[in-house]
Amino acid sequence: MKWLYPLTVFASAFLLFLIQPLVAKYLTPWFGGSAAVWTTSMMFFIVVLLLGYAYVHFLTAYVPPRQQAAIHLGLIGVSWLVLFITTQDWPVPLLPSIDWQPTQDESPAWHILLLLTVAVGLPYGVLSTTSPLLQRWWGALKPTSPYKLYALSNAASLIALLSYPFVFEPLFSLPTQAVVWTASFFVTTILTAGVAMFYYQKSKDIARDIEEEALPPGRLRLYTAWLGLPALTSALLIAGTTQITQEIAAAPFLWLLPLALYLLSFIFVFSGLRYYPNAFGVLFLTAAPFAMGAYLRGLPLDIISQVVLFGLAIFLGCAVCHEYLYRQRPSVRHLPWFYLVVAAGSAVGAILVSLVVPFLFPDHWEFPLLIIAAVAVALVTVNPTLARLLGPKQHRIFSTVLPVVLIITFALGTWLEARSTLTRSRNFYGVVKVQEQSIADGVNERYMVNGHILHGSQVTSSEAEFLPTTYYTESSGIARAIASHPRRRSREPLNVATLGLGAGTMAAFCTHPEDEFRFYEINPAVLDLASQYFTYLQHCPGKVETAVGDARLSLERERRAGQAGQFDFIVVDAFTDDAIPIHLLTREAVALYLDHLAPGGMLAFNISNRHVNLHPVLAGHAEAKNLVGVVVSDEASESHHGTPSVWVLLAREPSTLTDLFQA
Repeated sequence: MKWLYPLTVFASAFLLFLIQPLVAKYLTPWFGGSAAVWTTSMMFFIVVLLLGYAYVHFLTAYVPPRQQAAIHLGLIGVSWLVLFITTQDWPVPLLPSIDWQPTQDESPAWHILLLLTVAVGLPYGVLSTTSPLLQRWWGALKPTSPYKLYALSNAASLIALLSYPFVFEPLFSLPTQAVVWTASFFVTTILTAGVAMFYYQKSKDIARDIEEEALPPGRLRLYTAWLGLPALTSALLIAGTTQITQEIAAAPFLWLLPLALYLLSFIFVFSGLRYYPNAFGVLFLTAAPFAMGAYLRGLPLDIISQVVLFGLAIFLGCAVCHEYLYRQRPSVRHLPWFYLVVAAGSAVGAILVSLVVPFLFPDHWEFPLLIIAAVAVALVTVNPTLARLLGPKQHRIFSTVLPVVLIITFALGTWLEARSTLTRSRNFYGVVKVQEQSIADGVNERYMVNGHILHGSQVTSSEAEFLPTTYYTESSGIARAIASHPRRRSREPLNVATLGLGAGTMAAFCTHPEDEFRFYEINPAVLDLASQYFTYLQHCPGKVETAVGDARLSLERERRAGQAGQFDFIVVDAFTDDAIPIHLLTREAVALYLDHLAPGGMLAFNISNRHVNLHPVLAGHAEAKNLVGVVVSDEASESHHGTPSVWVLLAREPSTLTDLFQA
């Protein structure tokens, strides 16, 4: 009892949260490197957690103790049977076969949910039952509180999340990670079986009334707190994760940071640690206005400050709700029912933000609105503390003014942003907007924006609408590379592949009637907006083709079909958030591009971004593949509607780049 229960709870919770980044990282390249893969995966895991807690509740409420252990041992055996059946590529378990890769006709969110269900659904479900089930068994055998086991499980989950980007990801390949996880799962199921057998032996000494156990306390207000507070925190977690990742990169560390803060709030509250009452609420009320200002771009913050501020808002908002939830905790007798309702609330919040809200809101408005909702909870929970700190009169004024100011600030900010927005489209890959502003009398410039990231622009006057702008002006690396290419200088056609469509600006370099420009774009909304609101594609006198789907998967399919070695240029300008997706910059990706490159061809990478230095990555690939390369930085004159850009150009032969500098 002294070591087996805590060890089993710790091991199960560790594996429970280690599998999440492992599987999400494997699936992310299949869906364009989008951080939405992670948020959709989180929703799946939260829902499976609910199913696990439901199983525990009904098992402990309606099944005699001796049979509980037998049934759970049977479930463990079934989970291993399913794991063997659904894994198609032994000895590498868990990871779905490439036969499950998506096609352009499938809904990404539903495809991810199907993949997760088949690959890890039952093993994850079994692990999700361990903590609440063992806490209930512990409470039945010992008169001590099991809530410290709950805090221990959250601590193990936090350690798993923090260890993944710093230990597992850099040291092990994904197949090795899957093998290590499966071996650890085997050890953990042995530990769980040992606990079940121990409980089976001791269960004959447990006297209890099953019918009385099944009746929870019947207070509507209590149930509302158990359901509503976890819904708010899980929604805040997923919306906050989207907010942090959409302007930086879909990197595992940035995925895991909000979830780690979410778990940390659970650990602080449910471990029973002593701290100043309502401290989280007071701190959150102080931080909320700054988080709102950062969301609306009203505060000139660098990226580290933004991550810290948004992370602080997530942690404090969740801590406020979890603190109030902890005050409403029941006795050990109703522990499974409590966890079931809490898990149901978490699932409701996750489903609303992941699947419902994108159809209701045309932009990422859920994050600031959830902050306002958490402020309302904080004002309720810290009433005595605020009254003592501010005085009764000032407290009433503050409690009224703060939420009103936040609501007005949010409404005003969204209204001002909407004035310059012609249209917007929201789907699995984010929010894409077309905005327009006047730059001279009768002349406007139109922009495509994803979040706050510029994806191309076009001047609407007849004289300038053919000219490339932003990262493609005549002094940019890509413009100089195309102009210097021997085929262009001899007025021969070019065959160009571009990974990432944006506004279609690359088509401005299509000037020969026999030019062939092929665009790979994963987001169908981008293709629709580029065709309707920009004219670069229509002005191309040559042939323009588009392939909807992840660029790397499309190129791999074309290579298998024998369609390789055809492009004079491969331009990698696919941005997810503020940087090129990681799976498009791996050594395997560069090898794929080289297979598609014609003799004398060139790879061009647009690495312009605010936060991530990608130059060393490409320098390492160039050295490994014996390529020559050059970095072209361009400040770009605003009078030519340019944006500062950094391009990395790679080629097999030095003469290819020598021509560039002679042009």
